[in-house]
Amino acid sequence: MRNPYIDGAFSELVVSEDKTRAILVYVRESSVLYAQKEKKLLLKGLDENQKYLVQETGEIFTGKALHYVGLEIVLERMDYSSTTLHLTKV
Repeated sequence: MRNPYIDGAFSELVVSEDKTRAILVYVRESSVLYAQKEKKLLLKGLDENQKYLVQETGEIFTGKALHYVGLEIVLERMDYSSTTLHLTKV
C-alpha cells in the first residue's frame, strides 16, 4: 500500500478471510498546505466481482474498481492525519 520511508504515508488493508469485510488504515506523517486528496490507494485482496460499501462515506464501489482504479483519501491539514475506513460487502 504506502511506505512511510518513501512517500511519508502509511496504509494497511486487512481483509476478512471470506472477503466480506475489510478495514483500511491510512496515516500521513506531515501536514500539507491545504486539505487535499491523497494519491489513490489500490485496494488489493477484495472480491473483484462484489460491491463494497465504505461505511464512513456511504459510497459503493466494485472490488474491481477498488483494485484497479483505487480509492481517494481526504485528510485534514495537520501532522499525522489519519483515517480508518470500514468496507462491507453489499
